Amino acid sequence: MSNYFVVSFLKSIINKSYHFLIATLLISTNVSADESLNFGHSEKVFSKIFNEERTLLIKLPEGYENAKNVQYPVLYTLDGTTHFHRVAGTLQWLSDTANVIPQHIVVGLVADNSMQRLRDAHPFKTKRYKDGNVAPAADFSRFLTNELVPYIDGKYRTQPIRTLAGHSAAGRSTVHSLTTTKGLFQAFIIMSPVFSESERSVNFLQQTALKLKSMILEPTFVFTSIGFEPNNQRTFDRINDGLKQHAPEKLTWESQVYPQETHMSNPSKTFHNAMQAISIFRGWSIPPEVTFQGLHAVKQHYKKLSKKFAADIPPAEGLLINMAYEHLNLKQSDKAIEVFQLAVSLYPQSSNAHDSLADAYEAKGSLQQALTTQKLALSLAENQQSQNLEQIKKHLAVIEEKINK
Repeated sequence: MSNYFVVSFLKSIINKSYHFLIATLLISTNVSADESLNFGHSEKVFSKIFNEERTLLIKLPEGYENAKNVQYPVLYTLDGTTHFHRVAGTLQWLSDTANVIPQHIVVGLVADNSMQRLRDAHPFKTKRYKDGNVAPAADFSRFLTNELVPYIDGKYRTQPIRTLAGHSAAGRSTVHSLTTTKGLFQAFIIMSPVFSESERSVNFLQQTALKLKSMILEPTFVFTSIGFEPNNQRTFDRINDGLKQHAPEKLTWESQVYPQETHMSNPSKTFHNAMQAISIFRGWSIPPEVTFQGLHAVKQHYKKLSKKFAADIPPAEGLLINMAYEHLNLKQSDKAIEVFQLAVSLYPQSSNAHDSLADAYEAKGSLQQALTTQKLALSLAENQQSQNLEQIKKHLAVIEEKINK
């Protein structure tokens, strides 16, 4: 059963009795006050470039250990100590509950001391670092390109789809990485970037934007944002003016101003909105007005996306399942079956897709087809040790009971 159906059910319950729902959730958590909850882990990577260890905070997707054949996009966030939990929690909600994006691996790069952050956050200029040594600006980009990303790709099952996010001074680092890490990242989230006085000049920022023409050779997305920040607004506008004037054909960008947010609250708003925008850019989700037009319009949308990326980009499984359940909720079982069947054909190893198709057959009254499909869903779930295994078993029992009546 799709997460969409679960969310719709919860919404209906909330409308009926908010307080009852909260009480029920509190009773059913089964977590006592002295139990600890784990959310990600930390590990060290040694940098030969900087001759030091760096701390990483890493959150793997739910079910990562059992999904042996699945590879995941990666989001890297600078200032990991500050942003890791917020980013990882937002992405987990958008993937596991809302089905807006695929599951991600989240990597937070930690600055273990003020010197590390000073160097990471001031990449445009050469900075005196420690022991009288000088760390050139290019070193941080070389660290990302030659050490950090290869380390993560070598240890975890990753896709070559990477997003880099930075806020405040680390937003400056993200702008720098946009112009110095050719092809390494496919999306950038730049939040409330803070620049030095010399870096705020029109000429400096225009020259930065001009560098993109030689750096952006594949489809790339940039999301910039700012809160109510009068001191940073002019620089922010100049960055966007540079993108408007000099953005190469392969670069797509979106800029948002959130007047009700401050410099420090802006990331909470931005991460959610930026990931939704990236999702549409990559085809993980689709504008609602397209799905409203039906399956043909969806197929045409993805045909255009495939041309844009010069690769076959199918509709995401979660998108199709959500779309099909919309039809099912409107009692349009034939339309739902058509969409579910496409999901099953594109994602034949998905127990959830088969389980959802069985829902549609069951709703139509085609119980034998529902039974066959649900048995296949169960076989896939057992082989993959799926978290939905018990729910799929119960669904199969319900179908069998209906047939035997």
